[in-house]
Amino acid sequence: MIFTSVVGRSGQFTLANIFNTYGIDCYAEAEPPQLIITTSLPLKSKFINKMWGAAFTYLKLTRIQRRWLVSNEDMGRGKALEWYEKQDYTQLDRLAGRNIKRVERLQEKKKYKTYICVSKYFLRTQCEAIYRINPDISLIKLTRDPLMNAKSSENRKKVFLQDNPSIYSPQNCLKMDGNQLNAFQLYLWSWCEMELRHYRFVENHPVKKIYEINTEELNNTSKLIEMFSCFGISHREIKKVETLNTNIGSGRPETVITEKDINDYEVFVKMVPKDLLNKILYLNNYDPYIHIHR
Repeated sequence: MIFTSVVGRSGQFTLANIFNTYGIDCYAEAEPPQLIITTSLPLKSKFINKMWGAAFTYLKLTRIQRRWLVSNEDMGRGKALEWYEKQDYTQLDRLAGRNIKRVERLQEKKKYKTYICVSKYFLRTQCEAIYRINPDISLIKLTRDPLMNAKSSENRKKVFLQDNPSIYSPQNCLKMDGNQLNAFQLYLWSWCEMELRHYRFVENHPVKKIYEINTEELNNTSKLIEMFSCFGISHREIKKVETLNTNIGSGRPETVITEKDINDYEVFVKMVPKDLLNKILYLNNYDPYIHIHR
């Protein structure tokens, strides 16, 4: 089983698709478990429209599924974020056990050797519980440029606490006053927190294999071949890599960094304690102005 250290808006769906398109004897999922009934069904199904009419909207369909079929907790968000914050091992172990059994059923059905879970919730809620049950895991550290990541996340205009832990959670590595941060800086905090959680996890838990790749390297054939080799996964010839789940593709603003974003970043970085900042290797000699000079 391979899991990911990733903050979100970093190419998770693209990475999973790479494994499923080119990998042999492996199976990857992005943010599992996904909804069983997709958005297109209410529009295409005459049966559903006849039964429910216009009231059977996608929103209601999603809520029903998340309540009864594939819950937010199964994904690792919702109440699971609270369980991790309070270190409720009973609930966390139950969640991890349920998810591992689900993977075992998938493996029996699809007959693959290697499972890859590409999810931002692994380090946010499930990492210790899964490791207690199955310490024989590997990791992919998928990292996107912090400004691009924060801007992309801000453009999504989602409810921050739906996917992220509270900035005041006692389990956080980077403890800050959220009242001092704007929306962009809050996502910078989330990026830094995920980086620090990755280092904390690998320091405290021996991990079988770790492979680090940046989002912009997902179209680098040599890097992808190296990743497959690291985990002993055979692969087909790697050709064009399709970029999935982009903001533009979803009708949202393009991710463009402004002078204000850079200023917000520089103000934010000054608030991060030096000892923690030094742990984030990606930020060593990082120049935010590369986005303007381009």
